[in-house]
Amino acid sequence: MTTTKKVVLGIGASIVTLMALAVAAVLMWGPLVGIYLIPPTPHKAGLNALEIMEQGIYADKPDWAHKKAEATEALNSVETWDGLVPVLDDAIKVAGGKHSFILTEEELDDAQSVYEAPTTSLNGGIATITLPGFLGTTEQGQAYADTAAQGLYQAGVCGVILDLRSNNGGDMGPMLAAVSPLLPDGTSTSFVIDSSQHPVRIDGGSVNGGGTPTSLTSYIGKLNVPVAILQSPTTASSGEQTLLAFRGIERVRTFGGETAGYASVNTVIPIYDKISMALTIGTTLDRNGIPYGEVPIPAEQPTALNEAPEAALTWLNAQGCK
Repeated sequence: MTTTKKVVLGIGASIVTLMALAVAAVLMWGPLVGIYLIPPTPHKAGLNALEIMEQGIYADKPDWAHKKAEATEALNSVETWDGLVPVLDDAIKVAGGKHSFILTEEELDDAQSVYEAPTTSLNGGIATITLPGFLGTTEQGQAYADTAAQGLYQAGVCGVILDLRSNNGGDMGPMLAAVSPLLPDGTSTSFVIDSSQHPVRIDGGSVNGGGTPTSLTSYIGKLNVPVAILQSPTTASSGEQTLLAFRGIERVRTFGGETAGYASVNTVIPIYDKISMALTIGTTLDRNGIPYGEVPIPAEQPTALNEAPEAALTWLNAQGCK
């Protein structure tokens, strides 16, 4: 046998070995991220999903052990994917809390089909930027961020009203990129997961570490202006994360009502066959190290929701912006 053949055979044997190891790894660990070499039954996928839920922030509580056993028993009667969803949706609320849920592809498609862009206006020197909830495509996320930033970069802006009252969450990356001209570079918030901190960072007009990494198409620079933030009980999840990114910054004040109380940290994990879970795995620290999770965040200046814009305008005028 020639040396060349020996080398080729040796390489071939190495590839086969690596492939075998890869197959073994997928068989062992793949189900934990929704990857299967052999299509599972709804029962099997459900059992794997319950194991993944062990990462939930409340999975160390006695209630979870009871609910997991109950769900395991219920899975014995599950024969369809549609039948799997309610069993898992009931269980995940115990392992991950109120911020956790099961998401079907149909629900995701419905959410992504209704894209609402930010709106901007300028009255005198005060720019009002309204950021709605957002769960869409990468292209929509880019448009979302750029639209809001263009409103901030209008000539003569001396103060900003950031309206988060209707922001019920979604993808925080485009939201933070949208207001990055108002945020200092560095760590804006941190996620606490298994006692480890994971920073969400602002760098110019770019955001990394939270949601989809997003960069403004046209970043001009930072705006050193006072910011009045409007919030409400509808302000939730990524809406609250956007709010928290402004905590600890001078000349920022919040108006309105308490938020929804979903400032915990979710991760989306595929289960199988167009079904995923959004599991709560951590909490949030603001830039000063103050923790937030599943308790509503009060406004610094509580006001009726319909009176919040006028209160914000009054405060901005007192900051010298008229």
